[in-house]
Amino acid sequence: AVTVYDKPASFFKEAPLDLQHRLFMKLGGTHSPFRARSEPEDPATERSAFTERDAGSGLLRRLHERPAL
Repeated sequence: AVTVYDKPASFFKEAPLDLQHRLFMKLGGTHSPFRARSEPEDPATERSAFTERDAGSGLLRRLHERPAL
């Protein structure tokens, strides 16, 4: 017998953080689970439920208290 494991094709990769953030922001416009749980201190900062982009530096990071996907 041969054991076959399901695994994605080699061309599937994790999406870059910038692409993830843009997707979460877009989905947050219509789906509340993707919206930020709290408002950022700086109103110019973009925040989704999972990521945050600093308005001044443009630095993008995953939130520490983000929900599991």
